Amino acid sequence: MCVSHFGTANALTPFAHNIPRLPAIDAGLLTWLGRPPYLLSHPRRTIVNSGRAAIAMAIRSLRIGAGESVLVPTLHCPSMISPIIEVGALPKFYPVDSTGTPRLDWLEDQDLSSSRLICVAHYFGIPQGMRRIRTFVDRCGIHLLEDCAHALFGDVDGKPIGSWGDFAVGSLVKFLPSSDGGVLVTNRGFPQLDAPPARTLFDEIRAFADVLEIGARHKKLGWMNPAIHFVALLKRALRRSARNESNVAIEEGSEMDLGPVLAGTRVTKWLIAHSNFQKMAQIRRENYKILANRLQGVSGARVMLAELSESVVPYVFPLWVDAADQVHNALKTTGVPVMRWNRPWAQTPRIAGDMGIDLGHHVLQLPCHQSLSSDQVEWLGDTIAAAVTLQ
Repeated sequence: MCVSHFGTANALTPFAHNIPRLPAIDAGLLTWLGRPPYLLSHPRRTIVNSGRAAIAMAIRSLRIGAGESVLVPTLHCPSMISPIIEVGALPKFYPVDSTGTPRLDWLEDQDLSSSRLICVAHYFGIPQGMRRIRTFVDRCGIHLLEDCAHALFGDVDGKPIGSWGDFAVGSLVKFLPSSDGGVLVTNRGFPQLDAPPARTLFDEIRAFADVLEIGARHKKLGWMNPAIHFVALLKRALRRSARNESNVAIEEGSEMDLGPVLAGTRVTKWLIAHSNFQKMAQIRRENYKILANRLQGVSGARVMLAELSESVVPYVFPLWVDAADQVHNALKTTGVPVMRWNRPWAQTPRIAGDMGIDLGHHVLQLPCHQSLSSDQVEWLGDTIAAAVTLQ
């Protein structure tokens, strides 16, 4: 399969109009059997409205406030930083290497007396080595928040992802066909935190309608697809009638709202209980492999991880691109749902030897989730390769 006339209409263009940025509901990926991954089966887990809300809940439980700091990587999205600002604390940025691993040698030389917590992220679904990080935080007497927003599955250093931190957080919209959802897990003797406020009936109806609408939009519900248009109209009517509804449109699956910490919706909890996580993981790995095989060796780009180890289940396919601005814009124009973290928090410093800001600028995050067909993944690989080659 090849792509010609990049950026204009061609025989493959219809794929571009129906490639979901995030997973969509699919009856073939539901089950009544199986066990969810560690984060979602943990006895001390709390389902909340977003990954950002889960981070906020962890910070508040430690009573971190003014005059104290939270250590965060220079490679981040704003939803990692905003909960720190909300409680009046300060983000203290630390550098990472070319794989996103914390530069512990740099941290060893810092005054961490005001730091209560460090956030360490498993970027793109690729686990960070956690044993040495756990040893470091224990020696320093600070708490560890294991950010699993990109990594719902797998093991690292002989233990499940999410089991190394005093707290671990996950983002469910990145893996489940839900419009909201995050999870907070408390480990190492911390008690389960008080449940956040329940959702309103309006929230529950809207969340259910979102799941159906997104599924129908991407033609995942078979004969039900036309009927869902009525549900979409109902949802929009409810949205207009809600007095507390913001006039700012929230992107599908976004965690950038700065609202209160709330419980997860019932539809999200239902999806946790009835999703076929084993099949979901298998498809994500297969899609990643297709993209890796297609993009390996393309001039002007570098595959961050060519082969996945047995336990790794990716959130996205990360691709370092030299001409990142041009390729990102070209892919957006073509309809590829591409993301990157090229807008770090305004106060993020430049630190000698740090790769975080460069990674945020150059690494494009490309979809490889379970709602993509093999033809769509092949189209994505060819379209991305063409975009990179033409720069």
